[in-house]
Amino acid sequence: MFQHKVTVIGGTGNVGRNVLQMLIDSKLFDISNIRVTGSIRSAGSYLTLRGYSFLVHNTDGINFQKDELCIFNTEADVSSKYIPIALESGAYVIDSSSHYRMHDAVPLIVPNVNIDRVDIKKSKLFTHANCIVAPIATVIAPLHQKFGVSRVIVSTYQSTSGAGKKAMDECLESTRNFFSSNCSEDSISFPRPITFNVIPQIGGFDDNGFCSEEMKISNEIKKVISQDICISATSVRVPVLIGHSSSLSMKLESSCHMDDILHALDKSFGIKISVNNYHTPIEVVGADDVFIGKLRMDGAVDDQWVHMWVCSDNLRIGAATDSFQITKAIAMQI
Repeated sequence: MFQHKVTVIGGTGNVGRNVLQMLIDSKLFDISNIRVTGSIRSAGSYLTLRGYSFLVHNTDGINFQKDELCIFNTEADVSSKYIPIALESGAYVIDSSSHYRMHDAVPLIVPNVNIDRVDIKKSKLFTHANCIVAPIATVIAPLHQKFGVSRVIVSTYQSTSGAGKKAMDECLESTRNFFSSNCSEDSISFPRPITFNVIPQIGGFDDNGFCSEEMKISNEIKKVISQDICISATSVRVPVLIGHSSSLSMKLESSCHMDDILHALDKSFGIKISVNNYHTPIEVVGADDVFIGKLRMDGAVDDQWVHMWVCSDNLRIGAATDSFQITKAIAMQI
């Protein structure tokens, strides 16, 4: 059992609670050495999970320790403030935010693809790809290794929980208001109303018309898999609580048959091919796999294009599950 302290920063949020549950369920960590931090609003309260109660500490008052495992389930501004302090104290850090992802010296991890890059002799800071990049990269990687992937076109359909608990709550509340005739056009979490709507914008737009989420998809996949892949993404927010989906198309560098693609995907870790043709977000909540369906070759163009539907729980894949897998990998090396 790992005996060093483990601190879950942002432990009261959607992802943080999932990380805590995984730490408890794994039985690899001493529960008495796990502590939880949150904002000043939640400090002093207790978080109860799996029959255990954790006092929520104010992140501002935390003293980090040498060889401590610090799991940040926070936004970039929080990570940028506290991670340098944790590293200076000699702690190991797993970061879920976007702040360090594109830093050359910081390994960007998708556990299903490159968990071998978690090497504490080379780094004490590890970050994982975001909750839409992780499932897409999980699918692209084995096909790129087997056939080569030169082109990716992807449209994503991302749930409200991907924007945080407040966004998820807004989706629920605005839906209730719709049916009570208490409609409001104002939205705090989204650029347009989310109720019974789809919004083709996640983040701000750049000069070329791409929103920040679309650029994250391209940049992070290139860092994890290959800079040579040409990627075009369209990101859409949908009125779903949990579960991200993607319509994913890839051009392979060589012609192949569907049986070859199925074999490459079927033997890959973390992937499940949907028996009933496809999965929807509500069907994948709580699962630690990436589900693939609607697999087809584009014979109308050429036999190098493959299309599919990809679905996963965004609070786990590219979030809590990835943080936990990196945490385990570090703990085994200390």
